[in-house]
Amino acid sequence: MYICEFLPRLNSISVNVEFNGEVSDITKVNITGGVLSIIGKEKYEIILPIEGDFELSSIRKSSQLLNLSLKNQSSTIKTDNFMLTDLQWSCKDLLKTPKIDNKNCFKFICKQCEEVIVDSDNRFNDMPSELWAELMDLWHCHKPHNHDKHSKNYNGNLVPRDNQVIIGSYYLLANVPNVCKCGLTLGEIEASHSKLMKWNLKLVYNDTVEDYPQYYYIYNKILDKINLSAVRKVVIGKYLVWIFNLGIDISVEQQILSKSLKICYSEYQDKPIDEEIILNDEMLEVFYKEINRVHEKLPVNINSMLLKEDDRPVMYKISYLGLQ
Repeated sequence: MYICEFLPRLNSISVNVEFNGEVSDITKVNITGGVLSIIGKEKYEIILPIEGDFELSSIRKSSQLLNLSLKNQSSTIKTDNFMLTDLQWSCKDLLKTPKIDNKNCFKFICKQCEEVIVDSDNRFNDMPSELWAELMDLWHCHKPHNHDKHSKNYNGNLVPRDNQVIIGSYYLLANVPNVCKCGLTLGEIEASHSKLMKWNLKLVYNDTVEDYPQYYYIYNKILDKINLSAVRKVVIGKYLVWIFNLGIDISVEQQILSKSLKICYSEYQDKPIDEEIILNDEMLEVFYKEINRVHEKLPVNINSMLLKEDDRPVMYKISYLGLQ
């Protein structure tokens, strides 16, 4: 088991591996094509979370945990603002699809029967922000030199026009049926249009088929909560969750997770008085499954942390929630 974390401020990667031998057993450390090879009595091949000109700068061992530090030898790697995300299937994302006659060609299909739901003949627009309705009161609603009172005229809803699709963080707003021909419910009805959940769709272009992991919904919900309330401690279902860090690129057991949230979580006996993210039973199971899946891939030496909670020690599990 291993975990690699890219540390952008140090321009380096920290690698932690469950190591069965001694440091003196290592005969070679090699980095080729984004893969770190540690060769000794056993061979370890580790996928790095980010590309760059990395070289080994230090190596040490504590108990069964081998720690390596890889320093980037070239210029500093540019990182995005951790409070923002390049949403999957945003307009920016869709512009990467192939073009025919100078027009992007793609289609969203039902994940169950592959019926076309919406395609690139529509006009696509991104939602301004998931928090746009809450921020309306902060916007100017009068002209710079006009101090007359003005009435507000908004209800917190954006409605797509004909042949328009509005892209949200985890949904598409479109004037199409809410239920596919195969009987799969694709989302919710909102006024005159449908709110299609991305995890019920697939994006198809050329020979490529993209899925949308359902837990991305929870990932975005947590980011929205942080952006809106600046909180790092929330209740989600049966867990009390601390968000320790944001925007981390990591790799665990042959999988890369970008812009990850590093979280500590523990079951509580009595529900604490804290901010809460409310999810339905299906989404709670998705959340539990994903954080426990990643937790179980971490080296045992670093997969938990003892924290003080109301003057008593509580053992928290460590996990990551990131973009595939």
